[in-house]
Amino acid sequence: MPELRLTYDASSDAAHLHLDSVKRQIGESRACEEMGDPVSTILDIDTSDRVVGIEFFNATKRLPVRLLAEASEHE
Repeated sequence: MPELRLTYDASSDAAHLHLDSVKRQIGESRACEEMGDPVSTILDIDTSDRVVGIEFFNATKRLPVRLLAEASEHE
């Protein structure tokens, strides 16, 4: 089971869900196609094609306030 960790940068209102405790080299980032703004969620994919992180823009409108309050500062 992957270890989950959330970081949040209040200045950019962006949160990042890290899906593994091991820091992996990101090979590419892919924007998710969504209703409305097409770049509100980004998948970070490592060089072995595994999803290792998910970035959420406009986080205060998309994630529970409790999660953001408990999140670490963005690295």
